[in-house]
Amino acid sequence: MLDYESVIQYKLTITGYDGYQYGEAASVTITVEDADEAPVFTSTSFSVAEDVAAGSVVAELQAVDPEGQEVTYSLAEASTVFELNSDTGEISLLDGVTLDYETATSHSLEITASDGEKTQTETVVISVTDVNDTTPAPTTTPTTPANSGGGGSIGWSVLGLLALLISRKTAWQAEGKVT
Repeated sequence: MLDYESVIQYKLTITGYDGYQYGEAASVTITVEDADEAPVFTSTSFSVAEDVAAGSVVAELQAVDPEGQEVTYSLAEASTVFELNSDTGEISLLDGVTLDYETATSHSLEITASDGEKTQTETVVISVTDVNDTTPAPTTTPTTPANSGGGGSIGWSVLGLLALLISRKTAWQAEGKVT
């Protein structure tokens, strides 16, 4: 395959043969003309944590044009999750949007790179990585006051303790142990 960006000219020496004798050698030069080629994406897979802030850049596309022309980008269809900067190729999470690994582990976008003449469309995949988003409940140590005689409880409130003491005093008075 001829590629202008690799080799622009080939020089050959050709000698004819008529079946009886060789003819004189002739030099031939083949010049490859530059054809406009479409931009080429350098990467189409990206990864982002599910707790990324709304509005954050989650991927930076890069498409290289073989002829060095400026490249612009466009989405094949509008996204409800991401927006694309057509000049820089930056993909950002839309304001007010959050990612959730448990709902969607990846998102695909059809993106076209253009050099003004030629285009190349690729499927760009943004993988969402899981973040531990469960908040552990605080652990409590059951406490049972000495001589409570009960089945125990989780902690004591001041009001609960006061109510217990009043009920015990009342019970003791009824038994004649306290005057």
